[in-house]
Amino acid sequence: MSIQYLEKERIFMLNGKKSTYAFEIQESGAICNLFWGGRINDVIDLPTSEELIRHISTGPFSQVNIDDRQEYRSFGGKSVTDPALKVTFKDGTRNVFLNYVSHKIDKNTLSVTAKDPKYPIEVTLVYRLFEKFDIIERSAVIKNTGDEDFVIENAYSAKYYLPNIDKYRLTYFPGAYYHEFQKTQEIIKNGRRVVETRKGLSGNDAMPFFMIDDTYSEEEFGGVYFGTLIWSGNWKFIFERDQTDRIVITGGINDFDCDICLEGGKTYETPVLAAGYTNGGFGNVTRTLHRYEKEEIIHPSERERILPVIY
Repeated sequence: MSIQYLEKERIFMLNGKKSTYAFEIQESGAICNLFWGGRINDVIDLPTSEELIRHISTGPFSQVNIDDRQEYRSFGGKSVTDPALKVTFKDGTRNVFLNYVSHKIDKNTLSVTAKDPKYPIEVTLVYRLFEKFDIIERSAVIKNTGDEDFVIENAYSAKYYLPNIDKYRLTYFPGAYYHEFQKTQEIIKNGRRVVETRKGLSGNDAMPFFMIDDTYSEEEFGGVYFGTLIWSGNWKFIFERDQTDRIVITGGINDFDCDICLEGGKTYETPVLAAGYTNGGFGNVTRTLHRYEKEEIIHPSERERILPVIY
């Protein structure tokens, strides 16, 4: 099976042809990332929580918690990375702690539901695996399970954690009119690097897409992480490198001047963020996304139509 839940280990493994994405349910109920990268066939070869904690520890081991690698980290607690979710309840409370409730596997789709133990909020994380493309579509469905409204200050589509190595390089494509999609590469340094648009419509100034590699990848060689947001409005990607050299990626709808009032019983669904990993270099990212878009995104009636070229 491409999507597995290993009940004894409480680990989810999503395997593409040449890639693996894995996360686990902690004793606390937190849903935490374990791995994203090249294909791993056996759960025993995944890094353990203890190994990952040692990478992010800046003090005594006992004072560090794996919860800092949550799949959908909400605002609250000790984490200082950008939260995937931030809300304000009627009483002014802003902390949300999402604990695992249940999950469902339906063919190539995994849905994992978590909720806060005290406040009326429930979040379902949706993972849709396209095995042959090594791509996983991610989104989040936020539900107000109470009677009173609350305000969503930001709700990104997903968070990602990269394996710790010395250096990562970010590739993205800013531009302007008559100067579109200029390939730009830079080393991800300590702190936050934001790539975004606030114009209300994705366009030639920036495209919601990124590639990250270890600085050694080329057109036909090397491991590359990539992601694209399927959304035409304001968007934002945050690339954070902390003092332990850990890379955290947060992406989705831009939270600039954006509050959403969610009424009791209503739901809000984020746009899809499609991301993957390839060991075939930048060229394979291009070819993979072209095939994925043609087979899964474009309407069937348009797939074979020759499109006009506009000058």
